[in-house]
Amino acid sequence: MQPFRYAPLLLFGVLLLIVSAEGTGASYPGQNGKIVFGSNRGGGDFDIWVMDADASNQQNLTNNPARDKDPSWSPDGQLIAFASDRDGDSDIWVMNSDGSGLVQVTHNEVHDGGPTWSPDGTRLAFESSRDQDTHIFIVDSDGGAESQVTNTPGETARDADWSPDGQYIAFDRLPNASIWKVRPDGTGEQKLAEAGGGNYDPSWSPDGKKIAWGSNRDGRYAVFVMDSDGSNETRIGDPNADESTPAWSPDGTLIAFSADDGDSYEMFTMRADGTDRLQLTDGGGDSFDPSWQALRTAGDANCDASVNSVDALQVLRYVAQLSASACVLAGNVKCDDGLTATDSLFILRFVANLSVTLPQGCPEIGS
Repeated sequence: MQPFRYAPLLLFGVLLLIVSAEGTGASYPGQNGKIVFGSNRGGGDFDIWVMDADASNQQNLTNNPARDKDPSWSPDGQLIAFASDRDGDSDIWVMNSDGSGLVQVTHNEVHDGGPTWSPDGTRLAFESSRDQDTHIFIVDSDGGAESQVTNTPGETARDADWSPDGQYIAFDRLPNASIWKVRPDGTGEQKLAEAGGGNYDPSWSPDGKKIAWGSNRDGRYAVFVMDSDGSNETRIGDPNADESTPAWSPDGTLIAFSADDGDSYEMFTMRADGTDRLQLTDGGGDSFDPSWQALRTAGDANCDASVNSVDALQVLRYVAQLSASACVLAGNVKCDDGLTATDSLFILRFVANLSVTLPQGCPEIGS
C-alpha cells in the first residue's frame, strides 16, 4: 500500500468534503467491553464495581466510605462518570477506567446524580435537585458552566440517557412516572411512555432506534422496549423478577439490568429480545445501574485483521463524525467506485489524524 501516492491532489478534495460534511455526533458502536455498576455488597456503602462481560474479574474501583453510584462509561471507554457524596454533597465525578485520576466535575450544595455522556464525550447530562424540584442539567465533562435542560415547576426529572446521535436526552419524570425525551437545549419535549404504574431508567439502543426502560405496569417491574418515538411497546423482561436499570451493550445484542434473585438485587444480562437470561453477580448486596464499555477500534472495526469498506464507513461515520452521504464520497480516495484498505488507511492517518491502534487481541492491520 502506498497512500502517499494520492496525497497531494486528493487530500484537498477529501478535506473539502470533510469540512463541508455535517457531523452526525453518533457514538461509536464498538465491541462489548467491561460492565461497570454500583453495589453495596458486603453491607457497606455503595461503591463502583467493574467486571468482564462474562462476570469474571470483579473489582471495586472506588472502595471509599462515601456513597458512590450511578456509573456511566464514556463513549471511548476510557473514563467513568459517577455520583459521589465524598465531598459532603452528592456531586458528579469522573475517573479513569481503572479508578485512578479522580476529578470532581460539579460543586453544588445540592444532590447531583445520574450522569450520562454526550456521544462526543465532551459533556455530561445529570439530574440536580434545586428549589425543591429535580431537573436535568448539562455540564462540560471537565467541569465549567452548567445549563438547565428541563424546567417544569413541581416536577422530578431524572435518570437521563443521551441518544447516540446527540439529538435527544431521554429521562423519567414524576409525579406521573413517565418516560420523556427532550433536546439538549430544552426544546422538543415529547412523552414516550406512561401507561400504568411507574416507568423509570430509559436507555437508548446504540443505533438510536429503540429505548429500553423498567415499568411495573404488570404488577412488578420488568424491562420493556419501545421504538424511540414511543411506539411498539413490548415487555421483554420477567414481570415476576423486579427488574430495573437496563443498559444496552455497545453492539446492541444484549441488555444488562438489575433484578431481584430472591435475596438481593444482582446484575443480569439477556438478549435484546428477552431470551437467554444470565445472572452475573451474587455478591450478597444490591447492585444497580450497569453501564457497558465500548471498545473503539479505529481502522479495523471488525477486528478481522484487515481493513475494508465496512471499516472505512464505520470510522468515517462514528469517529470522524461525517454524514452518511459524505462517507461514500470521502471514503473513495482513489475515485474507483470502491472502498479499499488504501482508502481506509489514508483517511485514518492523514485526514482524520487518527492513529491506527487496535484493541488487545486484534492482530496488526494487514497481517
